[in-house]
Amino acid sequence: MPPPVRPPSRLLAPVAIVLAALPSLLAVVRDVLRTRAELVAENALLRKQLLVLRRQVDRPRLTAADRGWMVLASLAL
Repeated sequence: MPPPVRPPSRLLAPVAIVLAALPSLLAVVRDVLRTRAELVAENALLRKQLLVLRRQVDRPRLTAADRGWMVLASLAL
């Protein structure tokens, strides 16, 4: 009686690597295709979030001006 046939694991390893890397690869493609204006808006929004975080001790509390600025910045994205 011949031994049972098992799929060779050396063939499945590259497939698993590609499937694991696929989300990252798609994110890179998405980032490459973004316009400069989108990148500038995202950068400004992230800088504003850092300013808010730096001035807070415990939990960041957004002021009405912070929220308004972030709404306008997110609309630009």
